[in-house]
Amino acid sequence: MTKLQSLFQSVEPLLQSLSLKALVPALQCLLQASSSLTVLTTTNIASFFEGFEEEDRSWVDSIWKKKTNSHKLFLLLVFWHQHNNSQNNALSMILSVCWKESSELLDAFLDVVVVAHDETIPLPPQIAQTDEMIRIIDSHQPWKNLCLVVQRLERPTMGLDLLKGGIQQAVRLTDDAERAALMGPIIHSLLPLLLPNHCEHVEQWMWELYEADSSPRSLLVITSVLCILFPVLLESASPWTQPRVWELVYQCLQQGCHNVTPMKQTRRGTETTLQESHSQLLRRRGLYLLRVMEEQHSHKSWYKYVACFETAEMEQEPHLMDQIWGSVQELLAEASQNNEAETMPPGVSFRWTFLLLARILVSPDLPVVRKLTLYRLFRGEAGIIRQSSQKGAPLASITPDFLFDVILPSYDSLSDSVGLTMHMEEVGKKKHSAEDMAEMMYDFLYDYILTLDNSDIRGRFLSRLLSNAVVCQMHHKTVVQLLECSASAMAKSGAKFPVGQQVLTNVATAFESLFSSGSVVQKYKDSLLQNLAVVLQHTVAEEALSPPSILAVLGLYPLVDKVNPALREWIQTGLNSEKPGWAAGAGGPIATAFVDGILVSSTQQESWNPKIGVSALDKVTAKAVVSFCFLATSAATESTSTSSELLWPAINKGINHAPVAIATPSWSMADRVARALLLLEYGCQAQLLSGMGNGDLVVDSTNQMMPPPSNVERVLTNGFDFIHHHIIGLIAQNGQDATREGSFRSGNARILSQTYSGLICQFRIVHKAFPSSMALSSGNASIVDKNLPLLVGVRKADVKILQGLCLLYGALFAGVEINTPQALSAVNALLVMDFSPIGISSRDDKQACRSLFHFARWGALSCLFSILASASTNDDEIRIASEKLFSVAAEDIEATPAEAITLLFDCVITAGKYLLTLGTGLEQHVNCLSSVIKTLLKVVAECKTAKENLHMLDGICRLVFRSDLMLDEYTRLLDNKNTATPIRSTFRQMIELAGTKKSFISRTVLAYAVVGWLRTESASNQGLAAIPYLDDLEKLLLQKDDAVEDAVSHTTKNPLFPEETGIGVSVTAHDQSVTRGILLTFFAELAENPELPEHVSTSLISPMVKRLLDAVRPSAKKGSKKTTSMVMIGSPEYCTKMRGWQALCVLSKFLTPPLVELVRDRIFEALEETLHGQIRYFIEILAIQCARRFPQLFVDSLVNNITRHALSLQTISSLMIITGNLVVGRHKEEFLPAITSDSNNNTLDALISGVIPWLSSTQGFSRAIAQLLVYELVPLKIDVTCVEDKFDSIWYLRTIFKHLDENAEMKRLRSKQVDFFNQYQVNEVCTVRGILDISVDEGGEAFPSHLVEVIKDGLQMVYEESRGGDAPTWKLLQEGEDETNDSQNSATVVCDVVNFQRKIIPLDALNLALESISERRLRTAAGRTKQNLIVCASLIDKVPNLGGLARTSEIFGVDSLVIPDKKVAKMDNFKSISVGAGDWITVEECKEKVSQRYSLLLSSLHP
Repeated sequence: MTKLQSLFQSVEPLLQSLSLKALVPALQCLLQASSSLTVLTTTNIASFFEGFEEEDRSWVDSIWKKKTNSHKLFLLLVFWHQHNNSQNNALSMILSVCWKESSELLDAFLDVVVVAHDETIPLPPQIAQTDEMIRIIDSHQPWKNLCLVVQRLERPTMGLDLLKGGIQQAVRLTDDAERAALMGPIIHSLLPLLLPNHCEHVEQWMWELYEADSSPRSLLVITSVLCILFPVLLESASPWTQPRVWELVYQCLQQGCHNVTPMKQTRRGTETTLQESHSQLLRRRGLYLLRVMEEQHSHKSWYKYVACFETAEMEQEPHLMDQIWGSVQELLAEASQNNEAETMPPGVSFRWTFLLLARILVSPDLPVVRKLTLYRLFRGEAGIIRQSSQKGAPLASITPDFLFDVILPSYDSLSDSVGLTMHMEEVGKKKHSAEDMAEMMYDFLYDYILTLDNSDIRGRFLSRLLSNAVVCQMHHKTVVQLLECSASAMAKSGAKFPVGQQVLTNVATAFESLFSSGSVVQKYKDSLLQNLAVVLQHTVAEEALSPPSILAVLGLYPLVDKVNPALREWIQTGLNSEKPGWAAGAGGPIATAFVDGILVSSTQQESWNPKIGVSALDKVTAKAVVSFCFLATSAATESTSTSSELLWPAINKGINHAPVAIATPSWSMADRVARALLLLEYGCQAQLLSGMGNGDLVVDSTNQMMPPPSNVERVLTNGFDFIHHHIIGLIAQNGQDATREGSFRSGNARILSQTYSGLICQFRIVHKAFPSSMALSSGNASIVDKNLPLLVGVRKADVKILQGLCLLYGALFAGVEINTPQALSAVNALLVMDFSPIGISSRDDKQACRSLFHFARWGALSCLFSILASASTNDDEIRIASEKLFSVAAEDIEATPAEAITLLFDCVITAGKYLLTLGTGLEQHVNCLSSVIKTLLKVVAECKTAKENLHMLDGICRLVFRSDLMLDEYTRLLDNKNTATPIRSTFRQMIELAGTKKSFISRTVLAYAVVGWLRTESASNQGLAAIPYLDDLEKLLLQKDDAVEDAVSHTTKNPLFPEETGIGVSVTAHDQSVTRGILLTFFAELAENPELPEHVSTSLISPMVKRLLDAVRPSAKKGSKKTTSMVMIGSPEYCTKMRGWQALCVLSKFLTPPLVELVRDRIFEALEETLHGQIRYFIEILAIQCARRFPQLFVDSLVNNITRHALSLQTISSLMIITGNLVVGRHKEEFLPAITSDSNNNTLDALISGVIPWLSSTQGFSRAIAQLLVYELVPLKIDVTCVEDKFDSIWYLRTIFKHLDENAEMKRLRSKQVDFFNQYQVNEVCTVRGILDISVDEGGEAFPSHLVEVIKDGLQMVYEESRGGDAPTWKLLQEGEDETNDSQNSATVVCDVVNFQRKIIPLDALNLALESISERRLRTAAGRTKQNLIVCASLIDKVPNLGGLARTSEIFGVDSLVIPDKKVAKMDNFKSISVGAGDWITVEECKEKVSQRYSLLLSSLHP
């Protein structure tokens, strides 16, 4: 064994036990003291292993391969010890070896052997230096090792080169991990080497980089260096006066202050993620730089600014953030006095203060803070003055950009998180007030718009208001509110807002995009358009606006067929400021340009395609042109023309090309004819075109309409011929389509149906506008005469028959009259007819023609059945045809195009009405009814649009829920319980379809069903038909519909009963209570019927009361586990109890003695349950109602319960309220006889003995009522006016009464209590209106003003009155002074400048090394390294305890916290107790069952 091996064997235990750092000095001392090793003097060493003696080389190689740093360090130190005479070469070789191994090994070696060396020490061969930067050859941790070597060898020149090259490379990197790998060695190795001697060079390079690139990525690198450099710079220079320093700080603070939701996914993944993940880091670094400068110069305003910004940056709790607003007000007040001049150092101007507000208003992931900030801002408590007594800056200091970039996006973000209702505690009281943030924002914006006194600012405001960022990216409700407020404020101010061409184009594009999304409900759409018109009314064009942009805006509106004052004023005065009457003369040229195709810049086809016809853009533009002509000439003083005179020339010019288009196979000029027909259609629809062309129909001396003049007839003839030819051209001729482009083949059926629907609408509209036109009348009549006979006897329709059928439906739809036999024969023919695609080879064309056939077929049948329904002959034939219709309709539903579904539905409804009038009670009638309903429901299932759904729903309900039909079904059920019940089945099917989400269905169904149950021919039958629906009515009375937005409430809110019924629901009913409101109205109507059938009372009312009592019964009484906990507000059980007791209040009118005993027992049973005051209110109302109607049945139970001693405070409170109303209130005359009628006064004695003990109750409320009751009851027992009473045994009653009667405080309290009880409206609450008019909470449930709260307020008032009267004035003044002094002293203790505790950002939180996110999770909020400790709290289920543990764990820097459910971390009480600690520690989940199972396993392994 060699000397080296022997030495290694002796130190190996040391190598294995000590850490690398601790091993270094031990090995160094050992080697220096050891004389067993030979010192080698050879300088020509080719490699590290050749530096050892030959017999040790193989052994050294084997030891080195063990790959442990301790063994390697031993060998390195041996090598260094043996070759210390040739230290330069040895050091270079050792560095090369360490370079390839690890930075830890290199660092450990340099700690010992390197002290200070000059520039002659050679670097490892892996490094090559160029003029620009250091180039790395080796790939094993090269950069970190290189910086470490340069630092430890103290080579500042090379360090400067490395710094410059590394920073340049770090700016270019996009990966966080790679950037951290570069910046870490710069911060930890190079900067300590270069500072402070080379500080100026480093600073110069940083500013050169900043001037070249100031992107967020560059700022991350620059601030990493400057945060370390600044304290050194302040010793020799003054960045305080350098503009570039202030600009850099501002840019850092600005990061992330214009995006409320920074974690939103975008397509620019890398750059956006960089900016969002590091914006907080940049803000904190900017604050650090600003704080370092401020601390040197002790600037009061900037100290206050930094303190407020640091609080906003570090705090997450609203109550802590709420402390800074006093300082913010002072800053904004100071900013209003400072100008924006570039003085150094700058003053605290609006540029800086609004940046502070922006930081708070866009606080990511802190919606509660944003909400509180907006609340303060809207009230003028955040530094923006709303009232003269407030402090801060004027409202006009807010720029439009700040409003739309910060304030409004912050407000808009609340809708998806914390809502817009602000609950604040009143000062000095425990009451909470709820304020609507939407109303506050409206008032704020309204006042702001009124302050805009500069034309440029008004123009900027308008451009931002109508931008795509507002219209399309904010919530629809917010956009509606903004437009509504802006319209009102602009109308109020009377000022004109300048609008440019680009703004008009942008608003048209934005609104078109918004409406085309299909997500805007009609109510919002109407509001947006109306308010946009008012906004445009108060604009003035900066330059002449182009017609396309004007038409694009008008195209957003439906056809303007009546005067819209706002749009009219905009068109007539706002389009051209130089020529106010420009619009009146521009209508004609614009219409002509449209017909010629000049205005429409849509995709132009090479040849006009009859299958498509006019484009959607053509239709929109045509409507806009007609609207423009109407608005430009309506009540215009400058105009000498009418709108019809502006339209007719263009229409005439375009339709005159019809003969050419018809004669040309390629449809030449057909596009112009089609656009002219659009103008004619919309002009007729708006009633601008008819008769002579001036809007009037001409009549002769006998008041008969005369035909239009020849020129108009010529236009109508050409138009009719073109539409006729176009319909024929839609259908393939001999298997050949007019055009067969592939882009249209897949949508052939839909496109053909839509085009055909548009053409027959033109037929109808033009014919109705010109009813006296001979050309139209004769043309339609000839179509009927020619094509109607062709249908008879045809079972397989070919292309020719299809063309005739399409024309026939157009003529019938236009209003051509035919006789009943003709109609009946046509109906019979169409019902058996099918389409045979002979000669059509294309599959797409076959499907398109088949869809067109069903469209025309059902359209014609709907017109023909309307004729048959009014006929009085051929009853049997019509009945047979109607019955046949149902089977045909059921078969053809899927083949019928969407545009014709409504036509099919109308046919079935018409036929169904006819059949159901033929008789009732027969089996044939029941089968017919079932067939009708089945067919109708199948049709509804195929409907896709909401408008058609509502139309069909209304039609089905009107047809099915008729009183005669429903009563007939009830009668059949009495005879046979197993009989078919198609009406009830339909009712249940539609209620099930509605559920809680589609409440408009259930409300419509119930509205018609209730009318059918109530409006019978005889009052003795009222309500009978509802008996089979008992199960359904119970469910619906307790059901709570889902909340519906105000925007769609027009489809669901308070359905209107048919006017003739006189039934209605309270207009103030909450939207989630309308369904049950309809049913409560039904029961209330029954109560008003003196002839109510006995069967209704026994089979409907009584069972309903019993079911409701079971539904609201305490859970413990139902057999479940007994619980004393209170049900949660808003839970299903809470809603069931609330709605059940409310329904019982309404049904109390039906109570009978046997039934009231059950109700009484359940009332006292419920009073012992722990319930919310809102529910107890209705229980108490019901108890009072029952007691006053049946006092003899109620009094004993009341006395027995009030004399019990083991009563909860809730129970005794309710008993006191009930007894107080019955003994003191307005109902005492009805109830007191039941107490005093007992000859022995046992009942009165028991009641007095039960109340007296509560005079000493710890509950002030119960004690106060007990005083009133004793005061009222004692005179009923004894003569209180007598000096000496014969009842000596009850002398105490006289004493108690005398005290209550003479005590001043009790007098005041008693007078208030008597008023309270007299105002208790029991009868009103037991009505439908009384129930539905009660205000509701945020969950939509009733929130009545409980008597407990009323009397508590009275007690407080009595206390304040007595205190104010007894206390001397000097004492009250002294108390006020003491409170003022205390508040002033406490503010002085905190700080002389700010009145809140300052939150200073620690240096470690700046993350100067730019470590990766995964590495950052290893640090605490203060930047300290976490401990290797896991806190297991999986068996703790109390949220406050878990919140406290989270805060403690964060303070001690634990690695992770294990809890039973991770959802707890999202709860508000957890967040408030942990104070944000949950965001800085790793929270893991371990279910309690798993944890217990694991504990049992451990205990079994280690007993």
